Amino acid sequence: MLIMQTSSSFVNDKLIKVIADEINDTTRKIIKIEIEKAQEVVASEDRCESLPTEDTLQVVSLNSLAID
Repeated sequence: MLIMQTSSSFVNDKLIKVIADEINDTTRKIIKIEIEKAQEVVASEDRCESLPTEDTLQVVSLNSLAID
């Protein structure tokens, strides 16, 4: 019975290690993807001007009506 418990404990320990390794690998991949996304956003913000907000568009529209 002692051999079976030792064997079972060994298998459980190995299974836990495999699961933990997979969780760590997946977490690293997710973090890498999120970092890349954030870097792309920062790079795109640096490349182009900000788009006008809804308020700015309304003011421009009102000004053009007043000029006409």
